[in-house]
Amino acid sequence: MINEMSEKNNMSETKQALWELEYRLEHHPDIFKKIDYTQLIDLSQKIKLGASKKIDDPDLTPSDIKKTFDAFKVCLELAVIVKESEIATILLEQSINIKKVLEGYSIPEIDAQIISKDELKELVEFAESKDLMEMLLDINKDSINEKKLESYLKINDDDPDITPDRNMLTPDERSRRLMALLIMNKALSSGLLTCGNIGLGALSGILSTIPTLTNPTFPLIPGLITSTYIGINGILSALEDLNNLP
Repeated sequence: MINEMSEKNNMSETKQALWELEYRLEHHPDIFKKIDYTQLIDLSQKIKLGASKKIDDPDLTPSDIKKTFDAFKVCLELAVIVKESEIATILLEQSINIKKVLEGYSIPEIDAQIISKDELKELVEFAESKDLMEMLLDINKDSINEKKLESYLKINDDDPDITPDRNMLTPDERSRRLMALLIMNKALSSGLLTCGNIGLGALSGILSTIPTLTNPTFPLIPGLITSTYIGINGILSALEDLNNLP
């Protein structure tokens, strides 16, 4: 009985949070349409290029590592674009309601086609537990210490397009590189999720609902906002983790 009451209360809170989020979004009817979609497509392609190789791939080459690094910087550029848009207003003002909606697993089904279900689950769980949206206010292209990251990745200063093969690194250097690559790959998954959902916003004038993992007719814009929140939160988390590397 207690569990049933708890579930009903959680459901009630989720519905209330969704109502408040929808009400706030009514004041931003074109929230996604003001994004430069040509630029968004370009950013998405660059991120995909960096995410095309996984860090446990035995054929991962030095140039692949450089592509991952470049794609991570593109994710920061994406976050800056969101920061300067109306989307940021909603993400910041409605973060509590967005997290409550997330607890109802209102995640667009298409998200599981943009990134793997395991990656999506990890990002959702993190977004439910930690809100980093305040970091968005200060983010810019200089938010990352590139020199420190280059030292972790062992990027060659004489030829920045080439990094030493892992067989040429000490065990400690390989461990440091792996740590940085793991964090950056989290950012790339988050960047793809963000690009995908902002891109879907272009359909907002045609569609009113979107299938989610638990609801076949969930309101479109709140669904896209919740996943954009997940993506941006993931990028900010990766940025925080990289800046906290010793």
